[in-house]
Amino acid sequence: AAEENSIEFQVEYREKGAATWTEAKAVSIAGISVDGGYVLKDANDADIDDFDDMKGYDFVLALSDIYAASTATAQIATSEIIADFNTTDNGVAFGGKSTGEKFESYKPAHFYDGIAALSHEHILDMLGVQTGETSISGGVPNGWKDVAVTFSTPYKSPPLILIFPQTGNIEAANVGNILLVLLEDKLSKTGFTARWYNNTSDTRYPKVRWIAIGELDPD
Repeated sequence: AAEENSIEFQVEYREKGAATWTEAKAVSIAGISVDGGYVLKDANDADIDDFDDMKGYDFVLALSDIYAASTATAQIATSEIIADFNTTDNGVAFGGKSTGEKFESYKPAHFYDGIAALSHEHILDMLGVQTGETSISGGVPNGWKDVAVTFSTPYKSPPLILIFPQTGNIEAANVGNILLVLLEDKLSKTGFTARWYNNTSDTRYPKVRWIAIGELDPD
């Protein structure tokens, strides 16, 4: 008698950690077994060939015939990267993907001959530290005034901020009457706002010294 059974299978996939699955085009074949290899195709019957070997993927295979259905799962891990030379952005990375014009190491690195010609600015940049001093124009007697600061390089998320008051027109007896605070709702990846409050009748010409610490986002 002629074989009446048939098989249909379909593959879904997603990048590791993603919430959305992508469906490949379903394949139907006559018979009771699947032999050989099949190229995943999209709804327009074009080959799906944009997988990135720098990323991991999850796969689900759904297979059914006229009697039953079943599924199977598989994962493809990220390729191990020994070194990545980024010729587009002039960057190099060891143990991971280069993300820009810089040197990156995804594993502990040892520089046996030391690191020469590292300036104070280079070290601060490596640590994600920016510093500055901002003047508050006009005295602030018996009141408050805000000063906004914009980072020269933004951060990937709002950084830790340390702020310090500085003024040359101050008497020791009045120090306790002056308050400098960070406005939490004005802190962002690109800057912050500090508020200076002076409840004395003396005119002050303060400056705000600040330190920001976080992961820089130069791109």
